[in-house]
Amino acid sequence: MKSIVQLSIFGLACAVVAGCNTTSKMELPIVQPVLAPAVTVAKADQPSFTLSGVVVNLRRGEVVAHFPVFGVDGVEGYRCNVNFQGSEATLEWGSGRSTFGNWSTELGEVFFDVMRDSNLNVKGDPNKLFARAEDATSSEYLVGANITKMNANFCQPQSFWGNRPLNKFSGEMFLEVEWTIFQVL
Repeated sequence: MKSIVQLSIFGLACAVVAGCNTTSKMELPIVQPVLAPAVTVAKADQPSFTLSGVVVNLRRGEVVAHFPVFGVDGVEGYRCNVNFQGSEATLEWGSGRSTFGNWSTELGEVFFDVMRDSNLNVKGDPNKLFARAEDATSSEYLVGANITKMNANFCQPQSFWGNRPLNKFSGEMFLEVEWTIFQVL
């Protein structure tokens, strides 16, 4: 009788563990921010440049994110990722190597805003309605980005009562980007 009870408890424990998300956190490098020196040259005296393109250079099926069972540091919620189990607890890159954006996409708008706010002579102003394309293609330098690595940990917080998902995600992400500058002339 004692062995039947022990076997039942062992079987129940195995069933509970098998249904749990056992995915660990992805290791993300800690990057120290670098303060860029202030640009003191007037924009009119600087060469012009624009974002030519961003390419994601990851292989189809490469795991780029985890949904760890113990969550992500600094994320609110009672528990994370309870609904993810087994292979569902990771996210794979699904499109292969592809173009991610250029000066005319949302990524290009962010690039433009950051560079303009840094007092650099960047072309492709998203606020120009008509001559934006001509402005961007007349730049002296083209900037390209190649995303070579993507790692992330995401958390879908669960409610305290009933472990229902709260329909929101948060997390942390690391991107490794190789930048290239091409002189058009």
